[in-house]
Amino acid sequence: MNFRMITIISIAIISVFLFACASENKADFEQGFLIFNGEKYIETDGIYVESNHKLCKVDEYTIYSIDGDENYNYVVVRSFLDNYLYVKEDFLSEESKIVSVCIGYNSNAYSDDEMLIKTITGILAKEQNLLEDDNTMEQCRKEGISVSVKYDNDVVGHIIGYLLTYNGQNMFYNYSQKTICAISDEEMKMLNIK
Repeated sequence: MNFRMITIISIAIISVFLFACASENKADFEQGFLIFNGEKYIETDGIYVESNHKLCKVDEYTIYSIDGDENYNYVVVRSFLDNYLYVKEDFLSEESKIVSVCIGYNSNAYSDDEMLIKTITGILAKEQNLLEDDNTMEQCRKEGISVSVKYDNDVVGHIIGYLLTYNGQNMFYNYSQKTICAISDEEMKMLNIK
């Protein structure tokens, strides 16, 4: 009888602990948005490192945190086959200060080299648009070398454009502006692109 009572109390304590852990974070989907701990999140894209820290489950999805993001500005919604990045609706990264750059498709190879950041910042400041042809812009996106940056208050990297040599001309396709500018051979060397 004493053993039975200890077993019942143990199960009760474990159940309370599991319930408390499970209810710490709450999530739900409402009208295409993720509501996580009472805050609205929208789907976004970005380059990130997902942590192994499970925050909660909703439907068939598990919500994970992002490495380095203690404020949960971003979360990853993962199912067996898919994963989606969500950002707090009111979170704004400061796009004015680039702190690291990644060139190419190795999404975790960011560099904080000052000359690299200065070169990318200079390229982004160019306002010329060489081509307005949608097919050429699409070719830049498909065949170009991706350029991603991280901003000062943001742990997620963002693709800002693509580098490409097209018809013998070095170019940069600015993803947000939807423009293409010329890149000098010297700038390409600074980016370690031959």
